[in-house]
This record gives sequence, structure tokens and C-alpha cells, in this order.
Amino acid sequence: MISGRALVVVGALICALGACGGDKEPGRAPTPAGAASPAADNAAPGDSVEDATRDMVAGVNAGKSGGLVDLKFRLQSRPEIGQPLAIEVALLPNAAAEVMRATFSSTEGVSVLTSEVPAEYRRVQPGSVYRHELTVVPRENGVYFVSATVMVQTDAEGGEVFRTFSIPVVIGAPQESEAAAQTP
Repeated sequence: MISGRALVVVGALICALGACGGDKEPGRAPTPAGAASPAADNAAPGDSVEDATRDMVAGVNAGKSGGLVDLKFRLQSRPEIGQPLAIEVALLPNAAAEVMRATFSSTEGVSVLTSEVPAEYRRVQPGSVYRHELTVVPRENGVYFVSATVMVQTDAEGGEVFRTFSIPVVIGAPQESEAAAQTP
């Protein structure tokens, strides 16, 4: 019989794999004027957003798709307990905005290093890739999530719009996590 913990692990993996969809409208990835540090993508002229984020997966969106911004990410290495893990995040605006800000938090099994948050960009342009590197420290085996809350401030939408994305982090092999949960 499958345990509840195993079902959670399988469900999280399905969500992560289901988030691997492509970009809706690939466009050029120019460096926008006035982007705050960290800067917009340094992709070569003519590269599309799809090309610039080809080896990344989409963050799991907590709301409906097709909003003002999308998020993709890539883990720089395999998560290991106690070892810093770099996560490369790409913010993909679908409309121009005055300000775009991302803040990050996590569940109990992963700690976000606070010195690197939030990421803020000004005079945001659609078709650009805004990158941020986030560092987390895994604390225990299991499936955990880093939440990214992205605020987009635009005159067209009449103020601030928020979207929340989840970045799944699987620490240890799923069978290791399940065996640990069943051990008294």
C-alpha cells in the first residue's frame, strides 16, 4: 500500500514535470534600460526568450496562467542537506511595467538566505529575461517548496498585481524520504 508521504512526493514531482511548458510568445531578449541589479539577461541579440531559458522549467503557478509575468527556474546542483544550493530564477514579463519585485520564502525543510532578496527591476519590458540567483540551504530530506511572490506595478492594470509561484526542491531520493518517514 502506498503511504500518504509517497503520494505527496509523487504529486509534487508530477506538478514539477507538468510545469515544464514552453513560452507562449518567444520574443527578443534585449537588455532593458534602467534595470536594477541583478540586471536583465545577457543573451546575445536575436536570442529569443525560449532560447535564453531553454534549460529551465516553469515555476508552479498558484493562480491562473497568462498573467503579467511568468517564472522559470533551474537548480544549479543536486540538493544536499546542509550544502548551499543556487537556484537561477528567470522572470519573464508579458507587459511593460514600472516596477517588478520578487520576494522568496520557503517551507520548513529549506532555508532561504535573506541577504539576496528581494530582486527588484525598474522600467520592465516584455520579451526580456530578468535573472536572479537565489541561494537556499536544504535542512532535511523530503519534498519542499520555495515560494516566489512577484509584484508587478503597472499603470495599465491600475496598481500592483501579485503572482505566486512554487519552486519544488526534492532533497534526497524519494525512496530515502519515504523510508525515513516510516521509521519509528
